[in-house]
Amino acid sequence: MSGVLAATQLQPWYNIPGTNGTPVNLAGIVTDFTSVSSFKLLGTSIDASAALVTGGPGSSVGNGVKVEVSGVMTGGVLRAATLKIRHIPGTGGPASFTLIGAVGGFASAANFRVQGQPVDASGSGVVFRNGTANNLANGTRVTITGSQVVNGVLLANQVTFD
Repeated sequence: MSGVLAATQLQPWYNIPGTNGTPVNLAGIVTDFTSVSSFKLLGTSIDASAALVTGGPGSSVGNGVKVEVSGVMTGGVLRAATLKIRHIPGTGGPASFTLIGAVGGFASAANFRVQGQPVDASGSGVVFRNGTANNLANGTRVTITGSQVVNGVLLANQVTFD
């Protein structure tokens, strides 16, 4: 075999920990999809049946969809607590962005952060649920949805106070 290197061993680029209770975050393309409770990501078995799904409808998860999952390893399976859809082939990507967490770095409705992401909720069309812009403050738990990120800032369409 001239010019061909015969592999004697293959190893994954990044070894996913398999120890029970280990927190794991993965991002990649869904493969071996049977259902939301049984698919693979980077060769790791995923069960996202109890996950909070953001970035699109859970029914759009399938082979070829780019996702991020976070959860805990149990019995060699990543039990996802969250699943974020990043790109659905043929759609140009998700139609909205969602942030869930506590407000931080609050200066005004036009300048605060959720999960470290800068947010502007000062637009005239922003819908507030279970509160008003006056309820925004450091530590307040919110769910923010928006359809645009401009210069790294998520422009909120809706703010829901949890």
